[in-house]
Amino acid sequence: MITRREALQVLPMLACAPLVRADLAQQWEHNPGMLRVAFGSCMHQNKPQAFWEKIADLQPHRFVMLGDGVYPLRESPPHIIEDLQQAYAVAARSRELSAFRAQVPISAIWDDNDFGGSDIGGSFAHKLASRKMFLDFWVDSDAERQMRERPSGIYALWEWGSAERRTQLIVPDLRFSRSEWVAQSIGKRLAGLASGFGPYGLQGEDTTMLGEQQWLWIEACLRRPARLRILASSLPFSASARGWESWANMPHERQRLLDLVKQTGAGGIIVVSGDSHYGELSRLDEGPYPLWDLTASGLTEFWPKPGLNQHRVGPAFGRTNFGLLQVNWREPDPEVLLELRATGGDILIQKAIPLSTLQVPQA
Repeated sequence: MITRREALQVLPMLACAPLVRADLAQQWEHNPGMLRVAFGSCMHQNKPQAFWEKIADLQPHRFVMLGDGVYPLRESPPHIIEDLQQAYAVAARSRELSAFRAQVPISAIWDDNDFGGSDIGGSFAHKLASRKMFLDFWVDSDAERQMRERPSGIYALWEWGSAERRTQLIVPDLRFSRSEWVAQSIGKRLAGLASGFGPYGLQGEDTTMLGEQQWLWIEACLRRPARLRILASSLPFSASARGWESWANMPHERQRLLDLVKQTGAGGIIVVSGDSHYGELSRLDEGPYPLWDLTASGLTEFWPKPGLNQHRVGPAFGRTNFGLLQVNWREPDPEVLLELRATGGDILIQKAIPLSTLQVPQA
């Protein structure tokens, strides 16, 4: 039997091999010191998509689709696979999305709607068929497809830049191997509804967000050298528990990631997330350094009354939006500039975070 130590020696060479090695910032000769990564989630294929042109105007080097890239009209068996096929067929006819993809590479992950139905996890019976449709639509290269067809999820790592600008884009899969949520009792659910809380309480320590194989993979990613690490989570990571889907519902799993950051000494982590149908900035101070999380949700879907979040910094925005991350590598202490923008282009949230503040303290 292979030991955990042996697995960690192999994983960096295989499962954690990056999909991109070129310095993307050099694509823009007029400003080679800048890095721009746009991101968003929750895009219904039947709704207008003029926002793609607005995002393209910002000249991002990459766009990260954080889940719910299509919405099936029905979310229950036996219709879900048929309806996913129809949803992707409609999305493929979007002239705006096609024009955007011709200009900007996209890294994508799924969430519940484009995986298999509302809030579902690893028990989804048709996840292999769903995976095929997802990869057929979003993945252009054979190398990426082969890597993401692993039996434990479609998680992936993109990596680019020279040593002083090395950037990781770590995209975990929060569906394929995740435990199913256990809802609270009817009494607790009814009591929480008045305050905007969802049906899920804190989950038991026997539950998992990633599955053991993916935990080994993410540890291997964090042990690779990088100056900036963009953790693209389909669910909010730093927000406090509010009964809807988030990492906070599995505090033992969120703590496991915080412990891995400390153990590996992985600096420079910024979280970008989706799912909630409103935009917000959260800060979690329970790790070795603050973990900032900009939630951008959604491109077409929004909830006008954002839920509670004790870790929120500033206001939340219940309107369609997308996110933008920028870094000027020519500065002595580069800052990560996080922006939440309305789909019309207006800046809703802006926060500059020096990379020097995102480091594990030396013992």
